[in-house]
Amino acid sequence: TCALPIYDKLAGYGRVRGNMQSVDSSNHITLYGHRGEMWENTDSGYATDSALLVDWSDSTMYTYVHADTLFTRQLPHRISVLVPQDSIWVDSTWIYPAPDTQWVDTSYMQVRAFYNVRLYREDIQVVCDSMHYNGKDSMALLVGDPVCWNEDNQVSADTITIHFKNNELDHLHGWGNAIMSKQEGDNEFDQMAGKEMYAYVRDGDIYLVDVQGNAETVFYPREEDGSYLGVNKTQSSFIQVYLKDRVVDYMIFTTATTGVMSPMSQATEDDKFLVTFFWAVQERPRRPGDVFLRPSRTPRPDAQAVSAASAEEEEEETSKPSSGETSKPSKDETTKPSTEETNKPASKPSDKEDTDKDSENTNTQTPPSTETEGSEGSESGSSETSKGEGDKTQNNEAGSSENGKTESNS
Repeated sequence: TCALPIYDKLAGYGRVRGNMQSVDSSNHITLYGHRGEMWENTDSGYATDSALLVDWSDSTMYTYVHADTLFTRQLPHRISVLVPQDSIWVDSTWIYPAPDTQWVDTSYMQVRAFYNVRLYREDIQVVCDSMHYNGKDSMALLVGDPVCWNEDNQVSADTITIHFKNNELDHLHGWGNAIMSKQEGDNEFDQMAGKEMYAYVRDGDIYLVDVQGNAETVFYPREEDGSYLGVNKTQSSFIQVYLKDRVVDYMIFTTATTGVMSPMSQATEDDKFLVTFFWAVQERPRRPGDVFLRPSRTPRPDAQAVSAASAEEEEEETSKPSSGETSKPSKDETTKPSTEETNKPASKPSDKEDTDKDSENTNTQTPPSTETEGSEGSESGSSETSKGEGDKTQNNEAGSSENGKTESNS
C-alpha cells in the first residue's frame, strides 16, 4: 500500500512514493518507507526515507531495524525432509523400512541495511554502519563500528556476527579489538578484551565469554559489605569467564598469566581502563521508536594508539630489568635457579675467615682495584702464617721433650 504507486505488470516492476508498506506473509516481514522500488521477477525491493523493517515471525519478540536504505530479497532454497514409511508384516514379523528423504522447495529472506543502522529487539540492541542478515543460516553480519547491548553488557569489535537459533539469540562473535564492558559504579567498569571474542547466550542472558588472543580483564572485586576491594587487572593468552545471574562466577586462565591487584586509592587510569575501552550507552536504543533517533557516535580509541600500546606491552614483556632495577621475580625465576648460579663454585668459608682475621691483625685494607690480587695475597699470607705457627708449635713440643729427658737423667 502507498500513496503514489507506479506499477508495470508486464515488467514486474513497481515504484512507490509516500507511506510505503510491503508485507511478506511467508517470511513474516513488513517493510516500511516513504520511497521504494520492487521487482517481482527477483522477489527483491528496497525502501528508503524513514525506512523500517519489522520482523514479526515471533509474536512475543518483534525485531525493528532502521537504516538509510533497506534492501530485501527472497531467495529459493531446498531442504530435505525425512518421511517415515509404513511398516510391513512379513512372515509373522513387522518390518520397518527406513524413512524416505524428500526435498521441499522453500525460500529464505536476505536483508541488507546500509548506513546508520539501528536495531531494537528485547534481548539485543545494535548500532553500526551496515548490516547483512541471511535467513538461511540465521546470522547477521555487522560492520562499521558495531556495538551490541545485552542486558547490562556492551560488546564491540571491528566486526561482529550475531547468531540466532530457533529464532532465539544464541551467541555473538566479534574479532578485531573485541571488548565487553559492564558498568559497576559511577566510574567503575568490568572489562574483557582481546583479538577475538565469543559471547554465548542462554535464556536471553550472556553466561559464557571466551576471549582469545592477548586477553585482558579488569574487574572490581568487592568485600562482603559491598565496598570495592581494589582493581584486578590480568593479562593472558586466552580467558574464559563464566557468569551466573549476570555476575562473574569464575574464570579460567592459561598458565602464563600475569595479574596485579591495586588498591582503589592507588589505582591509576591505566589500571582502571583497557586501551580499547569506550562507553557508548547514549547510543543504545531503549525502545522500538528509538531506532529513528540519531545520537552522535562515541569516539572510538585511535587504532594507532591501540597498536602503539600493544607494542609497548610486548616490549615490556620481552625487556629485562637492568642490574640497578629491582623487579618482582616470576614464578619460574623463583623456583628454578639460573645456569650461572648453578655452575658457580661454592665459596670457602674457612679461607674467608682466616683472611678476615689476618686483615684485622695487620690492620691492612685491600684496595678495591686489586680485590682479586689482594684476596690471593691474603690467602697465601694466611697459609704462610699458619705454617709458621705450626713450626713454632713443633719446636715447643721438641723443647719440652728434651727438658723431660734432662730431668730424668738428673
